[in-house]
Amino acid sequence: MFVYLSFMLISYIGINSKKISNGTILGSSTLFFILTNLGVWLMGYPLTLAGLISCYTLAIPFFVNTIIGDLFLFI
Repeated sequence: MFVYLSFMLISYIGINSKKISNGTILGSSTLFFILTNLGVWLMGYPLTLAGLISCYTLAIPFFVNTIIGDLFLFI
């Protein structure tokens, strides 16, 4: 559900963006990272601040690879 929600929001950003720039690419990657990891936290981690921090901290390597892949695709 969180992945599809992020896809819909990213599509909305892309449709309403006049030009695809590095800012829209980074914003879309960040939106995907935040929403999907929120879903992971809600469904698989303790619902505490420590669980939230742990979830996002462990996801940082995937976020770096996502940004590199997205920027490489549009260069």
